[in-house]
Amino acid sequence: MNYRQSHGFSLIEVLVAITILAIAASASSGLINQIAGFYKIERDLENDTELRAIADAHVKYASVHNSGAILSAFTEGDCYSCAIDTTNAALVNYVESRTQRTAKISNYDSSSVKNVRGLMLDATTYQASLNLPSAINLILEYRAAVVVQTNCPKSSTCDTDESWKTPAYTQTGWVPNSTIEKAVPFNNLEILQGLASSSVERVILVQQKIREYKHELVLANNADVNINFLPVSTHPSTPDYTGSDPTVNGGCINGWYDLGSANVNVLSIVGLEASYGLTLFGGSIEYCADFDLTAVDASTADTAPHVGALRINRFISRGASPDVSNNNNILFPI
Repeated sequence: MNYRQSHGFSLIEVLVAITILAIAASASSGLINQIAGFYKIERDLENDTELRAIADAHVKYASVHNSGAILSAFTEGDCYSCAIDTTNAALVNYVESRTQRTAKISNYDSSSVKNVRGLMLDATTYQASLNLPSAINLILEYRAAVVVQTNCPKSSTCDTDESWKTPAYTQTGWVPNSTIEKAVPFNNLEILQGLASSSVERVILVQQKIREYKHELVLANNADVNINFLPVSTHPSTPDYTGSDPTVNGGCINGWYDLGSANVNVLSIVGLEASYGLTLFGGSIEYCADFDLTAVDASTADTAPHVGALRINRFISRGASPDVSNNNNILFPI
């Protein structure tokens, strides 16, 4: 047995071994950091994708089921201001078709502690104009919201006291606190624009159908027949508006009929379904069979020229009926 065999490693060998171990440790540390970095990137991408999917689902729901309105946050059991109302079947369907995960799971991230995803709705109602052909100018009142990814584990104090919601969300100037890692804002303005445009198209169709009805009767009679052929409701329970004072009735001597009322059958007379009596926000479309803005009383009732009109509330997204005075209405002459 030689000296090396009996007395272990030499100093040089020990130094070489230490150097190798140091290099290996350094490489391992770098690899671990790299893996951790990749994991964070993957998690950020996952959260960003799912938050956008949840926001898209809310927008879809608003456009189909809620007259354009954004849903509020969901709170039930241990879910505080959660992003998804898991009791709303339609919303759940929209979320799950986009995330490929159950909605209940999507209220949290995929980490072991299940960090909360929340929804905040801006308390402010914003206004925007929608200008359409024929000088139609509507006012839309829209809302804004944000879906957030917090670093608040499920059932933690941060979750249960909802401290991540401070400060309250606003569409402009909002600075989230440190518990919010990612935020995806959205609003319902584009939805309202689409619903408003479709509502005006609906009114224009009613306008055209009433014109066609009138013109067919005009053509079917002699030229010297001077009768108001604009249709009036024949339902036995129709309100009697004949002889109304046009100065206090928005220029109408006979009307305004609520075309969405079950007691008014003007739409049926001209071949349209009852649904055409409402805007897509649920507001009434009203009809006047004897319209004259220049009239000072009812003495000119049913005198030529025979003009009718339709009207809707200019603040269409409110789903409200037209104003009595027409100050906030859009008129469609017939």
